[in-house]
Amino acid sequence: MIKKLIPVLVALCLVIPAIGAAVGTASAQSTWTKIDTGGQGFASTMPNFDTEARVTVVNNNRVSSIRFVKPVMQLSNSKDPYKLQMVNSLTYVYFNLNSIQQRQWKNGTLRIYYYNRGATEWVKLNSYPAGAVRGGVQRVSAPVRNYGLYGLGLASDIPLTKQK
Repeated sequence: MIKKLIPVLVALCLVIPAIGAAVGTASAQSTWTKIDTGGQGFASTMPNFDTEARVTVVNNNRVSSIRFVKPVMQLSNSKDPYKLQMVNSLTYVYFNLNSIQQRQWKNGTLRIYYYNRGATEWVKLNSYPAGAVRGGVQRVSAPVRNYGLYGLGLASDIPLTKQK
């Protein structure tokens, strides 16, 4: 009985390291590259994301019915910045929050928005808390599907200060 198990054990000893190496290679290939513009930015698994993507800060904190609490960011392809296209890798936009913004986030009044150029409107994205960073500041993020404008804002029908 034991003599019959020896070839199986030898085969397992040869196969398990190969599986481990393959898993290690797969996880090494999914490293994250960030483009940070000071407490906000984009993170992606795209190879060469930091050279193929370009992030520009847009100086407009009031667009449409949204009051942006941080500068709006434009994510574009550095090879063709005006082409409307999808991002073809796992990519997130993120924003660090101060204590006031953390309360607004918990209340559901502060959200991440994407500008849909085809519909010419801002769309609220499904966004999620992404944990704490240095100094206890909460970070929120949302998946990115397209190059374009992204911002963190409050809808105009939401009071900006607490009413008495």
